[in-house]
Amino acid sequence: MKSRTRVVWHASPDRIANLCLSAATLEHGRSAGITSLENALNKMHWLSEPARAGVFQLAADARGLASAAAASGLMVIYIDIGHAHDKEDFLDEASRAMRFPERFAGDWNAFAGGLKDLSWLRAKGWVVILEKSKHFCGGHGHEFKEAMEPMLAAAEHWRGQGKPFWTLIGGPDGWKSGWPDMPSA
Repeated sequence: MKSRTRVVWHASPDRIANLCLSAATLEHGRSAGITSLENALNKMHWLSEPARAGVFQLAADARGLASAAAASGLMVIYIDIGHAHDKEDFLDEASRAMRFPERFAGDWNAFAGGLKDLSWLRAKGWVVILEKSKHFCGGHGHEFKEAMEPMLAAAEHWRGQGKPFWTLIGGPDGWKSGWPDMPSA
């Protein structure tokens, strides 16, 4: 069974800021109120902060978070690892979803190098959402931990470049991966 891969692109942060400002004020400075979507986007502004990025348990609605991230100019990449049983499966799914050139596929070192390059995925930052992580994380914990090491290193690398790189571990409601919950406003 083939897994699905989605990459989401959206509006620039300036455009979303103008939308929020326009919705919040009318002529003569009267308040028009803020919609629930704009309120959610305002609460997730921290996604664009490189210092807060890293590897975390996804603790919010992935669609709402993806919308906020894309509205902030970040590229959102979904990786379905529900059928990953080993390092090779994880690398195949991640490399395909992130459109890695061949030179970055095959082993952890090459994968780590690719995560620190990403020249083919130009963006203000990245949010990688690992979907259906329970099986790989729970049943193949050692390999999952190995997979998260290059993700952590990529977050550190991109932090130095002033760009956020998030890895968010998703799974069923109530399930905990053992990684910290993602930060909030």
